[in-house]
Amino acid sequence: MGPWSPAAFTLVELVIVMVILAAVGAMAMPRMQNSIQRTRIESAAARLTNDLEHSRSLARTRGAAQRVVFSVVGSTSSYTLLDAESLRLSGDPLTVELSGDPYQVSIDTVDFGGDSTIVFNGYGLPDTGGEVQLSSGSYQATLVVEHPSGRIYRK
Repeated sequence: MGPWSPAAFTLVELVIVMVILAAVGAMAMPRMQNSIQRTRIESAAARLTNDLEHSRSLARTRGAAQRVVFSVVGSTSSYTLLDAESLRLSGDPLTVELSGDPYQVSIDTVDFGGDSTIVFNGYGLPDTGGEVQLSSGSYQATLVVEHPSGRIYRK
C-alpha cells in the first residue's frame, strides 16, 4: 500500500455493491417462489397419502370402517379422518387444513364416486375409487385411490 491508498470504501462503491445485490436478489426471487410452491405441494401430497394409508391400515387393524371426508368451503380446503380419534389426545377427529400453514395448497377437485368421502371397510378396501387434485400456484398433484385394491398413489 502506497501513501495515497484509501483506508475505506467510498460511498459510490457501497452504492454500486448494493445495486448489484438488489439486482441479483430480484432475479432469484421468482425461482425461490417456485421452489416454495413445489415444496408445499409435495409436502401436502405426502401428508394426504400418509393419512389415507393410515386410515386404510386402521380399518384393517380395527376391522371397522374408516372415513375420510374432504371439504372445500370458499378458500378453505381441508380433510377430516372421522374415525381416527386415537390420533388426537382429545379424542376428536383429526382435521388437516391444507389451505393454511404450512401447506397453503387448495383442493381443486375431489371425486370418489360422485361424493367427497372415501370409506375404507374393515378389510382396508375403499367403497369406491377416486381422485383428489391439489394445487399451489402453477404446481399440481393428483392422488388416486384405486378400487377395489385400495392402492393409493400419486398420478
